[in-house]
Amino acid sequence: MHQTALQVAPAVLFIIVYPMLQRGIKNENFWLKVVGYTMAIMAGYFIAGGIGARLSIDDFDKWGFALVTLVILAFELRDVFGKRFWQLAIMLVVVGLSSHIYLMIRAADRPFINEGHPSTLRAFQDYVLRKQYGNTSFVVRRGSFFGDQMGYHFLRYFGMQWFPEGILAPLVKTAGVIGQNIGNMFIALLGVLGGIFHYRKNRHSFNYFFCILLFTTIIMVFVMNLSNAEVRDRDYFFVVAYNMWAIWLGIGALAIVNMAKQDNIKYALAV
Repeated sequence: MHQTALQVAPAVLFIIVYPMLQRGIKNENFWLKVVGYTMAIMAGYFIAGGIGARLSIDDFDKWGFALVTLVILAFELRDVFGKRFWQLAIMLVVVGLSSHIYLMIRAADRPFINEGHPSTLRAFQDYVLRKQYGNTSFVVRRGSFFGDQMGYHFLRYFGMQWFPEGILAPLVKTAGVIGQNIGNMFIALLGVLGGIFHYRKNRHSFNYFFCILLFTTIIMVFVMNLSNAEVRDRDYFFVVAYNMWAIWLGIGALAIVNMAKQDNIKYALAV
């Protein structure tokens, strides 16, 4: 779930940035900044990755990515947030990360379950940075994005949350797989209807919500970079996505109720 928290963070940041984007997009140099900042962030990622490879520091590319992003944010928000804001933000980050110190204290007591035994500073660093899983890269894909990562992993996990295989078979009098596909189509269409209804009723809240959904689905799949030979199902990585889609399911159900109340719909049903 730590990965989910990192993925949701940019979407939450969008809540702050969105009003600024609405104002900034009217400026002539807006798209120039978008392209320039994107290239700067990617350059920071690859340059830091090259330096890290020479220094044998696996995560140096991620630090470069984060550093360039923070510098851009600090520059663009210099007139919005003062120095005290950034000091408070850094302090809160330190406080949030300080809970990990518990791992060293607990490991030193040698409990029955002591994965990684992070009792020393070096072991603690390797444990927190998940060195046992090796270094991963966004560029080197561990499987086909559409076939393995989106199809076999994400969409299969997504379907498992609503109508597991076999649950609809007795009701629709079909084979388990066919019943599951019917259930998946129903969930997909009802969610899409909810998204359309949401967009028409409140475009601003739709933009906020869609950003969170985007980061917890497609971007999450891209970042996790799951292989086609995982030792177990990884559906728990996408819990937030299921919850977000469930909200659109509720809105979609509300849309159907509203449409059913319209006179022309009632007339069509009667005919």
